[in-house]
Amino acid sequence: MWAYLSCGDDADSRSDFYGLNSYQWCGDSTWENSGYQGLVDTFKNTSIPLFFSEFGCNKIRPRPFGEIAALYGERMISSWSGGLVYEYSQEKSDYGLVQIDSNGDARLLKDFDNLQGQYNNINLDLVKTKSSAATAARHPKCEDTFILLGHSETFNTSTTLPPNPATGLLEKGSGNTNVGKLVSVTQTKTPHKVFTSTGVQIDGIEIKMLKDDESNTPSGENTSSAASGGSGGSSGSKKGAAGGLRVSAVFVVSVTVVVGFLGLV
Repeated sequence: MWAYLSCGDDADSRSDFYGLNSYQWCGDSTWENSGYQGLVDTFKNTSIPLFFSEFGCNKIRPRPFGEIAALYGERMISSWSGGLVYEYSQEKSDYGLVQIDSNGDARLLKDFDNLQGQYNNINLDLVKTKSSAATAARHPKCEDTFILLGHSETFNTSTTLPPNPATGLLEKGSGNTNVGKLVSVTQTKTPHKVFTSTGVQIDGIEIKMLKDDESNTPSGENTSSAASGGSGGSSGSKKGAAGGLRVSAVFVVSVTVVVGFLGLV
């Protein structure tokens, strides 16, 4: 599927990127046991950006997220572009990073702390250097020898697109008046309370707007420890302990997505 969607010179029929759900690194796994080498071997010649559209095996709780070091490390960063941890809020499936109460207040879970710590250990210089050359390869021709890669010969490799059956729908829409649009972010402070994994309330959380060419990167801070002031499981409140949440004004679709992926900084 990746080969089929990434080949050819026609940008309209080629995917802009490819996402793969991967839950094969569980607990304190290793590069050898996780099967990550197979992912590198399969996708090493990618001509489009690749990322984990979901990852974060929860067979071991709390999750240590050791796969972060591998995903953003020397062996993967030349062909892979990071990933999205599943998932932000705690649900019945127990994949959450944050517990959201019925009143909208939130509490960071230990998984959040572990993930933030792993992000803080990323070598950003390596990421910038390696990822810039990751998709420099030309898009390969859409030939059976590339697309099938030894798999099922019944896969339809035709790149001729069928007539569009919904031209009118694309031009005029479905008639639903709830049409999405880009909006300016005006409310930068949350009315809800946010607590660390040790129960300390975090004050001073605020969205800090970034320029269009900037991105959110790990700050080196451990939010729960900073707010707790090293007091272990104590309760209370610390003003401004968490700093702020920095996001791009253009790219914000949902604050929860940004927090879930990059953590509070």
